[in-house]
Amino acid sequence: MEFTFILYLFLAGAFGGFMAGLLGVGGGVVFVPLITHYIGTIAVPEASFSALVMANSFSVIFVIGIFGTLKQKKLGQFYPKIILATGIPAVIGSIGTSKLLVISGLYSKHIFSVFFIGLLCFVLFRFLVEAIKQKKNKSVETIYQPENLNVFLLPGFLSGIIAALSGLGGGIVMIPYFTQLLKMPIKSATAISLSVITLGALPLLIFYLFQDIKLPLGMPHTGHIIWALVVPMILGSMLTVGFGVSLSKKISPWLVFILLSVFIIFTILKLLINL
Repeated sequence: MEFTFILYLFLAGAFGGFMAGLLGVGGGVVFVPLITHYIGTIAVPEASFSALVMANSFSVIFVIGIFGTLKQKKLGQFYPKIILATGIPAVIGSIGTSKLLVISGLYSKHIFSVFFIGLLCFVLFRFLVEAIKQKKNKSVETIYQPENLNVFLLPGFLSGIIAALSGLGGGIVMIPYFTQLLKMPIKSATAISLSVITLGALPLLIFYLFQDIKLPLGMPHTGHIIWALVVPMILGSMLTVGFGVSLSKKISPWLVFILLSVFIIFTILKLLINL
């Protein structure tokens, strides 16, 4: 692996870690293109290509989530009961969807992408409206205290389904659900989302770690995890995720909605390119 590409991986990890800490949406959109490019240059079984991309992306996202959650706890933005209430059904939804649709061959990525683009366009509109509203009101966010944890079961389950079908992570579903339907403050929503994504990535990461796969000689790996690929991204993300979390606590809520809207636009463009 050339030094220049290692530097790209490090910078991608740094940018993805910062965005994950700031917006709570994970860094899959940043990591996947580089991972896909690298795996496309080595001799791997075609059937294992997607699994390798997902596994190495999940490994970086998981580490980002751990460090981001620790920083959130230090800053008083940690909600363990909500995280569990959302994360457990997210795991069930992700694993169940993978087995019932993706593995069975019933899943059409093209049809799903068209549907998901439409959903994201609606979310984008709602976020822009909310940004304008927050800008005018200039309201100060308070600590979120839910009355009933059962309301988090559905968004968790839906985020797991979307993550399994799109590979984009569940934050793109959880944050709109939390803010628009549950009326949760945006900063609480992003903090919870990052921790839930971490919890959801754990079982899939364990699964990929213990799967046997043959890669070219001289390429250190554990299961599907290629260490030369993920270590530079992990190191980069570890340096920046805490800064992203700290900044998310300081900036105005309307600006968080604007940045999330930009992220959604890039996600829509990525889906359109892959159609």
